[in-house]
Amino acid sequence: MKRGHYVEVWCPDTADRSYLPLSKLATEHVLPLKEDLRKVNQRRKTHNFKWMYQRVNAVKNHCLRCAEQIGRGRFDVLLANSCGILHISHVGAFLEIPKVIYLGEPSRMLYEARPTLPWVAPQPSGRPWYAWNEVKKKINDAWVIHQLRVRAREEVSAAKSYDTILVNSRFSRENVLRVYGLESKVCYLGVDTNLFQPKGENRRPFVVGMGMMGYNKGVDRAIRAVAAMPQQKRPSLVWIANSIDKVYEKRMRHLAGSSQVDFVLKYSLGDHEVMGLLSGAAAFIYTPRLEPFGLAPLEANACETAVVGISEGGLRESIEEGVNGFLIDDDNPQELAKAAMAFTEDLAYASEMGKKAREYVVNNWSLHSAQERIEGFLLRAIDDN
Repeated sequence: MKRGHYVEVWCPDTADRSYLPLSKLATEHVLPLKEDLRKVNQRRKTHNFKWMYQRVNAVKNHCLRCAEQIGRGRFDVLLANSCGILHISHVGAFLEIPKVIYLGEPSRMLYEARPTLPWVAPQPSGRPWYAWNEVKKKINDAWVIHQLRVRAREEVSAAKSYDTILVNSRFSRENVLRVYGLESKVCYLGVDTNLFQPKGENRRPFVVGMGMMGYNKGVDRAIRAVAAMPQQKRPSLVWIANSIDKVYEKRMRHLAGSSQVDFVLKYSLGDHEVMGLLSGAAAFIYTPRLEPFGLAPLEANACETAVVGISEGGLRESIEEGVNGFLIDDDNPQELAKAAMAFTEDLAYASEMGKKAREYVVNNWSLHSAQERIEGFLLRAIDDN
């Protein structure tokens, strides 16, 4: 808007509008969806076989109502975001103006082993197929798979309704092509280097990680890496989480205890506390499974802390070897430990590389440069139409 554009925003009442609120920046239209979904979920409890179709229709009807309002506004272009319910918003299907969607990733639960693909058949029980319990299991399994197929169909259909799909990395571009058979454009995001900056903390020999306490974020990989360090030199592992899978947390605490790793979990911290930990750590360890891009390493860099990570997913596109961090070819704990110990054993080296890391992020991954990239794609979408 500071660049002279006019912006209005549409969202459902299911959205968490307290997180990065937009209402103070632009006119925000909040259309009802919560009550429709509540009714659909009530029907699910009665084993309604139309549940998934009704859920899809509720979201589509919401998108249609948004599109009707947008269509009356004589806008030049739509920038859509991901949908928390069906993954991709269907609003593009109901509009004739140029349509762009920023897609962080396809629905990973449909296409990745986490840790098992949902399409894989269960192991045979050894009981006769005609046994009543087996028949019930097969019927239930068929219905679950059918629901997943409906979700996948709707996701692909929604993706096809947009003129341009923007993604956060080359890795994500390949995933979109692999999953949807559609082309997309890489439009890198950035971090707020005015917000994320060193807080003058004394650097200490601990390792910090950040992300959901869940399987995808690879906390187990980080614990094993720290456990691979000699016990007399083993640093604490501090993990900053914004949400927690309680079952996974219990497993990780057991893993840390049995591995003699001092594991410290910090939950739902404010910005100042987060940046204090990022600024004071010897190194930032990043070990998620197939992360599409990952802003957390760049936020750590902006706080003058170098990254040690696994050469996997989008991380390969943001880490410049020896400049803002080091990448290990696989999840080898010994190699990760060796890379991290270079920083925990030499805090002066950690500080020196941290300064280079911040300079690298300021020059290449700032919020300003991300704004220019997104604006460029939106203007191009208008020109192409």
